[in-house]
Amino acid sequence: MTDTAEASPDEVTPAPLLPPRDGAQPPVTRHPASWRDPAGFVYRRDGVLLRQVQPSWAEEWSAFAATPLAKRLVDSGRLVAWQDAPLADAHDGTAAAVIRPEVV
Repeated sequence: MTDTAEASPDEVTPAPLLPPRDGAQPPVTRHPASWRDPAGFVYRRDGVLLRQVQPSWAEEWSAFAATPLAKRLVDSGRLVAWQDAPLADAHDGTAAAVIRPEVV
């Protein structure tokens, strides 16, 4: 979730920033257990776990992420918190969004 203004600093652990790009393509590894997800998939780029949201689910993802339900689920520990990541960190050019889940 991108709205962390209500959480105390002790409750929010920012995701690590990716190292700057120097033109070389960083290692990207798609997680093998993510093949069933029709909305996207998880992968690692330079060791950082990311999730790519595909265009077919972009509207649903945006709508859900903005709901009070999403916040309640994260606050209650039933859903892993996330931060939006730049599209430049996408696995490939088909991404509609990229998120960085909180490490649990």
